[in-house]
Amino acid sequence: MKNKTIRKLNKKIQNEFSGILGVIALVIVLWLVIYPEFSITADCCRVVDENGQVLEYDLTDRELAIAVMEAEDDEIVIKSRIWELISQWGEENDNGESKD
Repeated sequence: MKNKTIRKLNKKIQNEFSGILGVIALVIVLWLVIYPEFSITADCCRVVDENGQVLEYDLTDRELAIAVMEAEDDEIVIKSRIWELISQWGEENDNGESKD
C-alpha cells in the first residue's frame, strides 16, 4: 500500500515537472520568434564572403536579425561551439576513441 502511494506521487511529480519544462520551452520559442533581435545579436554573428573574409557591416541587432531571416538557406552557415563539442563527443562514442 505504501509503495503504491509513493509510485502515484512520483508519477504526479514527473507529470507536473514535464508540464513545467514544456511551458518553459514554449516561452523560450515564443520569445525567439517574437523578439529575434534579442536572440540574433551583432556580437554573436559575422558576415563572411565566399572567400572566408569577414565583412564589416554597421547593422543594428534588429537589422541583422531581419537580414538573417530573409537570407537564402545556402547563404547561412551556423557554427556553435556547443554543437561542435556535442558532435565531437558523439563521434568519440561511436568510434570508441577520441579524435585528439
